[in-house]
Order: sequence, then structure tokens, then C-alpha cells
Amino acid sequence: MNCSQPSIRPLALLVSMSLPHVVYAQSPQTTEHRIEEIVVTVQQQNQVITEVPVALSAFSNKELEKMNLTDFERIAALTPGFISQQQTDSSASFVIRGVEAAGTGAAAEPTISIFYNGVDSSRSRGAVKELYDIERVEVVKGPQGTLFGRGASTGAIAIHTRKADTQENSGFVESKLGNYNLYSLTGAYNLVVNDELGIRVAGSRRKRDGYVFNLGEPERKLNDDDMAAARFSMRWQPSDSIHLDFIYDHQNDKDYGVSTKSIIAASPGGDTSPFTHAGQNKQLKDQARRQNGYTLLVDWDINQDWRLSSISGHRQLWFDNAFDIDGTTYHAFAGIEYDRQKAISQELRLAYDSQSATITLGASYYRDEASSGFDFVINEQHLLGGFPNVLTPLPELPVAPGVSVPLNEANVSRSYTENKRHSQSVFANLNMDLNAHWILDAGLRYTWDRATLARSGDAFTLDGVGSFVLPNGFLGNSFGEMHSTDADFNMLSPRVALTYRLNEAVNLYAGMSIGKRAGYPDISIQNPTADSVSFSTKEIGNETLTSYEIGAKGQTSNLYFDLALYSYQYDDFQTVSLDITEGAANAGKAKAWGLEGLISAEFTDWLGGFVNYAYIDTEYVNFFDTLNGEPVDLSGNRFRLAPKNTFSVGLDASATLSGSWRWFANTQYAYRSDYFFNNDNLANERQDGFGLLDVRIGLEDDTRGYKIELFAENALDEQWVRDIGNAGKLFGTSTAIRGNPRFYGVRFRAEFF
Repeated sequence: MNCSQPSIRPLALLVSMSLPHVVYAQSPQTTEHRIEEIVVTVQQQNQVITEVPVALSAFSNKELEKMNLTDFERIAALTPGFISQQQTDSSASFVIRGVEAAGTGAAAEPTISIFYNGVDSSRSRGAVKELYDIERVEVVKGPQGTLFGRGASTGAIAIHTRKADTQENSGFVESKLGNYNLYSLTGAYNLVVNDELGIRVAGSRRKRDGYVFNLGEPERKLNDDDMAAARFSMRWQPSDSIHLDFIYDHQNDKDYGVSTKSIIAASPGGDTSPFTHAGQNKQLKDQARRQNGYTLLVDWDINQDWRLSSISGHRQLWFDNAFDIDGTTYHAFAGIEYDRQKAISQELRLAYDSQSATITLGASYYRDEASSGFDFVINEQHLLGGFPNVLTPLPELPVAPGVSVPLNEANVSRSYTENKRHSQSVFANLNMDLNAHWILDAGLRYTWDRATLARSGDAFTLDGVGSFVLPNGFLGNSFGEMHSTDADFNMLSPRVALTYRLNEAVNLYAGMSIGKRAGYPDISIQNPTADSVSFSTKEIGNETLTSYEIGAKGQTSNLYFDLALYSYQYDDFQTVSLDITEGAANAGKAKAWGLEGLISAEFTDWLGGFVNYAYIDTEYVNFFDTLNGEPVDLSGNRFRLAPKNTFSVGLDASATLSGSWRWFANTQYAYRSDYFFNNDNLANERQDGFGLLDVRIGLEDDTRGYKIELFAENALDEQWVRDIGNAGKLFGTSTAIRGNPRFYGVRFRAEFF
């Protein structure tokens, strides 16, 4: 790259959320350091970014590669209003403006939509994929149900992979070596078969040893990483007016397990600090996940005014996992879980574009089938012995003078759930110039959902000793009977916004939108007597978020800024219950307000940077939860995983060294103030404010496509935790999941032109 051209792109590049292409306005060749004017399609049409009345942040392919952003936690650290808590490859929580996506169970619907190439992949087990050979990643904040449909009541995340093209043969190969025996290899190649057909293949393989030593199984380390992924893309372009993209992707994850260490009870030879050796039992099985996806995208320019688009998708997922619930080497509590998911979807859009207005009409269909199983293994000798306060198991329970009953060591409560969801929607979006200064944006989506839920329970022991205290298990025993129920949910999601063109560089906007998350039916199993069973059903109603937002966006030749002030109110807020046997909880009313700001600038021909900041104030207005069967008043508490203050700052420098070689250096620092991990806001289940520093330095040759880089992530080796509480909280032994320590290494990259 010529040193007279921009050395960085703004971190907040606003790019397409809906269509497979981004259009960049061409700038004239000049020695003046400028930021490109960018045209986006977030509202299903081409618009200059300053005219889009939606708060969004995005990362282009160039930014993802430059900062080696391959996971959502690091992307979230640089995105105002967005938090990602990635406990494992398949257990992630996404939080946008203080509102968390739903849990991992088969029943609950998501709050935040996750789209891969326009296809809904929102269920949590399949939401996280390796970010390799990516065109762009975007985070759109606020209710986006009109634009993105189901599950976008508080925001959406869209990932667009690089597609095949018919223009040129090109590719790259990249490898990394680092501490904890890291090695990875990633590559892609685009082959032009002819003027009509292009093929792209991409793959990634990564393996890293765990960084937590386990006293219970010292030959293996926890928090390891073992991932393999591949993608095949094909583009057929029979004419200038139509093209079809087919994408197949596969990913396989197989890890030993994650450290869930008790902060209450110390294992023999251990302690309760999240940052020292763990003391967990030998894993009953490794964590394993396999997922496949098929996507077909069709775009047809019928004529100069009309355009038809089709998005077809099919997803499959298989997942197994086991974890130590009590987080010690005592055999007190353990869990085994599995999920199976498959979904198909189809969306059609017809757009009309005139000089003063663009109208988009569409319809979508979504069918999802998910099943999940959970084995809750309880040692009754520890349960009745008083664990975690008393660490010695109680082999027998005295029930009368001279009479004792033996207690078992492994009482299994098995729960199995099936969920089928059929969803159809119709939508319309309008963008209209009212006059030279005012622009109207409006949209409406209506959705019909039908959900069918089935559940069964079982109880048995593994050691042959009958259960005295839990004869029908902890989760209820249906004696082989599967009970089902169904419910219908209808949702209307409107939005409206006005934009005022202050001048050629700055636009102001104000908007209101209503987000809906579909409710779901639920079933609980009770045993009035040891030999009988009863089922109770309930219906979790639609969740409604009403949001108001004002903002300003502007761009000059060397500066881009995006500011937003918002408030919202939730009705029937669905969140995670303190009692895991309850699953989700209805928090009643909740509210929040906040502000977000981002500035990105090119300072000189060799130096650029950015800074962003977000503030949010959250409160449960009326929330009564349960824990161990007792009511808990959480009204007035803050949302979980919602720090009041977050900010990040970054600098990027590069200059010519010799010939076509350049040196470069970039650094980012991201900070979060304190926040709670659970809705009861306990002081010992809280993360203090902390910051993470990433640093990269190296050499690159743009002409020949070579790069060598030294990198350090969490360069200051900050100690932090991803989560505290988890299933152990129910038994008084909350566990902590440690965050990543310092990772460092070297990266090599070669591109083929």
C-alpha cells in the first residue's frame, strides 16, 4: 500500500447487514490522507452511512485481519454497548445494551439474533463459529425485528463470510505459533473457472493446550482449544443481472473441558481462588460439537427499478458435554448435557427503488427442531452430609435409634426436552426523502409462531443403592411418559425514524422501535407420591421492548463519529433464573438508559486511531425470582453482565521501511467497570473493573503479500473471570470460570494475487 494512502480504516466501518455486497464510493487519487465515504445496505438499500438512523458497529475484513479478531469476546471489547461471554466454543452469552441472549435450553427463544450469511443461527450452541476468511462482522443495536425478524428484540449480530467471485484467482495462507503450544493454520483460495463460475475453499485448524492445571486429573489441563473448520463457496453468475452463491460450512470442536472452580469449598491441596490450580473431578466425557450449514443466496436485478433476493438456509448441530457442578475433587455434583438441533429457513425480498423512495416487501419462513438432555448427578452422601460446609460424606442416614439407611453416591436426575417451532412473517420497509433536509424511515413486521414442547424425566442410581431422599430425582420422574403442550404467539414489530440533514457532513436522527421476543410453552414434572406423576404447563408470554433513540453521525475527510442516546422499557422481561430447575424467569418490568459514542480519525499519513465509550444504567423495576423454592425480591437490582462504563482506545501506525516493505504497530486497550454475574447482585459474584491490552508489531510487504507479526493478547496478564455462579450456586458452592491469561506468539501470512 502506498504510504500516501490511508494507513487504517475506521474501526466503526458501517457495512451491509442484509445483502452480500458492500459498495464503496471511489475517492480520487490524492496525497491528502482521507477516509473513504462508505455506502451501506443496512436498511435493505444502498445508503451513505451518515444517513442510516440505526446504531451499529462493524468490522471489515481488513480490520479483522489486521487485529487478528477470531472470537467474539475480543470483538465485543472494541464495540460500545456489546458484551460477549464465551465460556466455551458452544456456551456463549451475548449482551447488547444490557440485555442478554437466552440460555442454552431447547425451549426458550433468543433475544439477540445471530445471522451467518443472512441465515438465522441464533440458538446458543450454534451461535459461535470460528471467524476465519470473513468479509465483515456487524453488531446492530436496539430492536431490529423489522429488519432481521425473529429473536432481534434487542439487537442483531451478522457475520458475512467471503464469497467466491468470478474476477480473479487469489488466496492466502496464515500460520501462528504461540505459548501453551499454540499452533494454527488458516487459508483460502478463490478459483475462477470461467466468466460465470467461481469457487472458493477455506479452512482453519487450531490447537492450544489448556492453561489451568487440574488437581483431579493432572495429566490433562483445562481450558484447552481444539478446532477444525472448512468452508466451500461457489458463485454462478449467468448474466450481469443475476448471481447465485452457495455456501457449505462445517466446524468440529473437541475440548477436554472448561475450569469451573468452586470459590466456596477448597479441594484437598487447593484453594478457592479462580486464578490458581483447579480441583475438579475427571471429566465424564470431553466437550464435543459438530455443526454443518448450507446456504443459497440469489440476487436478481429484474430491471433498473426492481430487485428480488432469496436467502435459503439449513443448519444442523450435534453437541455433548460434561462438567463438574461443585467445582471440587469431591464427588458431590456433576452434569452431563447434550443438544441436537436442525433448522431450515427461507426468506424472499422484493425491492423497488426510485429517486425519492425505496420500498422493500418480504416474507420469511423458519422451522426449528431442537432437543436437549441433561443428567444431574447428585451424591446423596454429600448432599445430606452438609456439603460444602461439611466435606466428609455421610454413608448412612440415621432414621431411628439403631436404624440407618444407606445413601447412594450417584443419584441421576435425567431431563429430556424437545421443541419444535414454526415461524412465518411478512414485512415492509420504507425509506423516503420528504424534502431536501428530512428523510423518513419506517418498517413493520408481523410474525406468526407455533411452538410445540415435549418433556420427560427419569431417575435412577449408578451404584445400585436406592435413593432415600430423592427417589424420583431432582427434576421429576415421568416414568417413561413424554408429556407435550403447544402454544401460538403473534407479534407485531414496528419502527419509525426521522433523519435531518444538518449539512453535507452531519446528520441527526431520532427513532422509536418496538422489539418482540416470542414466548414459549413450558412443562414441569412433579411426583405427588413416590409412584405417581403429574405435569403442570405454563406459557411464558411475549417479551416486549420499547426503545427510543436519538443520535448524530458525521464524516469528513479524516474523521468519522457516531453518537447515540437511548432509553428503553421491557415488559415481561425473560432472564436467567437463580434456580436452574426453573430455567428462565419472568422479571416483569425492567428499564435502562444509556449513551454510546465512537470517534475514528486519521491523524497523519502514518498514524490513526479510535476511541469509543458506552454508559448504561439498568434496573429491574419489579422482579421476584425463586431460589431453593423461596421467593427472592430482586427489584431495584442491576442486570447481570451489564457494566455501567466501558471504553476502548486504539492506535494504528505504519510507514514505509524500504522498497515495498512497511513496518506497522497497532494496540488496543479495552476497559469495563465492575458488573455482577447474577441478578441477585452478590458482592462475591462480581467482577471488579479491569482492562485488557493487545499489542501487535511487525513487517509486511503489500506488493508480494507477505506479513510477519509478533502479538500479545492481554499483554499485561490481567486476571479476570468470565462467570461466577453457574449450577453450583444452587447448592451453595458457586463456581468461577477464569478468563484468558496472556497469549503471545508469532503470525506469518502470505497472500496470492
